[in-house]
Amino acid sequence: MRVEGFGPICKTWQPRLALAGTYDQAWQAGRWPFLPGDFDYGFWNCAHPDLQIPFPRGDETVQLHNLTPDGLLRFCLPGWLPFVLVRYQDGTLNEARANLDTVFIEPDARRVSLVWRASIISEPPVRALESRLLTPGGDHHG
Repeated sequence: MRVEGFGPICKTWQPRLALAGTYDQAWQAGRWPFLPGDFDYGFWNCAHPDLQIPFPRGDETVQLHNLTPDGLLRFCLPGWLPFVLVRYQDGTLNEARANLDTVFIEPDARRVSLVWRASIISEPPVRALESRLLTPGGDHHG
C-alpha cells in the first residue's frame, strides 16, 4: 500500500528507515561515531517522495492551488546565499555553502519556514563556525 499525504513521514517507516544504513559490529568497531558507509542522506528527508525536489536556488516562485480557501497562494523564496565560515584548529579557513533543503509551508497560517543546511569537513578539528549571508543586493552579513 502506498502512503499519500502532505505531512512528514516518520523515520521509522520502513522505506525511509532502510536509508539509515547498517549499524552493526563492523560499524561500531571501524566507523563509530560517524555515519555508516551505506548511509543515504535521503534518510533525513521526511517529505513524501512526490514532494521532494533538488535543492532550490532560493529565488523560485511557489504556487499552491486549491490548498487554501482563496484557491491560490503564491510567494517567492528569498534569494539569500548563506554559508558557513569554518575556522580549523590549525589556522586554516574554509567556506561551506548552505543549501536550502527544507521548505515547510503552512497554508492556513500563511507561514513558510526555511532551513538551510551546510556540511563541513571535521578534520582537522574545528575551532569555530561563523554563519554568513549574502543577500540579493550583494550585502554581506555576519
